[in-house]
Amino acid sequence: MKKLLAMILAITMLLTLGACGEKEKESAPDNILKIGKCEALYKGSEIVKDSDGEDAIVINFDFTNNGDDVKSFEWAYYYNVFQEGVGLQYAVVWVSEDSYDTRDESMSTEVQPGNTIPVSMTYKLNSLTAPVEIEVTDLLQEEKDILSIDLTTATWNNSDSADTTEAPETDAPETEITGDIDADWWLGDWYGVWTVVNGTGEYEDLAMGTWDCCGYINKTDDGDYFLSIWDEDYNDYNNNCLAETALTLKTEYAYGEHGAMQTTDDGGNYFWTGSLDSTSWYIDPALLDYKDTFVVYSELTDENGDTCEYMITLCKWGCDWDESAGAYPEYYDSYFLPLMQEGAELPAVFEPNN
Repeated sequence: MKKLLAMILAITMLLTLGACGEKEKESAPDNILKIGKCEALYKGSEIVKDSDGEDAIVINFDFTNNGDDVKSFEWAYYYNVFQEGVGLQYAVVWVSEDSYDTRDESMSTEVQPGNTIPVSMTYKLNSLTAPVEIEVTDLLQEEKDILSIDLTTATWNNSDSADTTEAPETDAPETEITGDIDADWWLGDWYGVWTVVNGTGEYEDLAMGTWDCCGYINKTDDGDYFLSIWDEDYNDYNNNCLAETALTLKTEYAYGEHGAMQTTDDGGNYFWTGSLDSTSWYIDPALLDYKDTFVVYSELTDENGDTCEYMITLCKWGCDWDESAGAYPEYYDSYFLPLMQEGAELPAVFEPNN
């Protein structure tokens, strides 16, 4: 209702004042939505269950009124939230199970000039992997700002996929890293397991299936990185891989000393039956805080339109498996562990039964 009133007010003001040109907007950091003299500092997001039991996102901000008049977030901005170009529906998210207070009530809280309050917006999700984009304007739509949220950086609270498997919970610190990045941590051999979390079409019957796998990351001549993954079926690092993709090191908004890795738009990147681009994988080990381990959680769509949600968990070769990262690989005791204890290299051909 308040949003409708804001739209009516905007139309009325437009008819009164006439059309105005779009103002040139001062550049703001990527994690701040700035319209006029009001700012909303992005503080992170949570994936939860809403009152209907459906997956929803809670997007948290610190809203600051630097203007001359009392303002609420709802009246400072006209906003829309999208996922894959489609507007998301409002979600009712309770503060707690025994409360009828909603997480987004602070959106309408009035703030005097010079003050800051935490606010949250809540929306139903169409996908657990596609980025969420927030677009804000002033009521006259003279200014515009956009914030994009990668769901791999969100905290998961009691949310799951269409199956009953929960996405990995995160425990990220509130501040980003400072100082030097240990980028060499990523290089070398990895071992682990990958899982089909959920799927449609030909992937539906594979849900909850797991396969042990091997990985290798090297640095390319252009300064980026390249990851290869092979398993029992796609078992040859040199000739037949499950996945091959270029990665680029990200330091801004990364939370740990190793930075983060993101897939690139270089042609030829793929995982299994789907292609990869810069929106496919964002990997920040510190978000999960598993020892010597990183996790990929993503979704692919094949040439037939069938979809598959999957998770890849890789541990550094030579390091013990972290139990908190999930079940041990099937061949951990019989294959991986004996090789590591011998000081052997990760095999280029994965044949655990030979």
